[in-house]
Amino acid sequence: MLAHAVSQVDLENAPEGVEPPQSPISHFAGSIYEMMNQDAVANLARCLALCQKPVRFACYTPNTLGFFSRSGMMNEHVRVLFAPKDEVMQAPRSSSIVFLPLAFHSPNHLEICVSVWLS
Repeated sequence: MLAHAVSQVDLENAPEGVEPPQSPISHFAGSIYEMMNQDAVANLARCLALCQKPVRFACYTPNTLGFFSRSGMMNEHVRVLFAPKDEVMQAPRSSSIVFLPLAFHSPNHLEICVSVWLS
């Protein structure tokens, strides 16, 4: 979460007691689709090995391990998780980075443009 994107009141009232992770964690929750975000997730998965410090990617998704393997997104830094909603909602609190991927190269450019415009 970028500090300049959060109101000062919210920063001052941030919850305490959240233990920082031993190694940085990048968090994503959602489905991965070729037209929407698959290439961005694949780029992240490949780049994790190049980080100066070990970074884990916790991906809460209904996509399967087989999907990740076939798509070249599975490696020792990637954890594919499926959990109850409460756990998924708590995961960003212990993460270093919340990853919100959109495709760089999508067969459906209009969908990406509209998603960026609406956000």
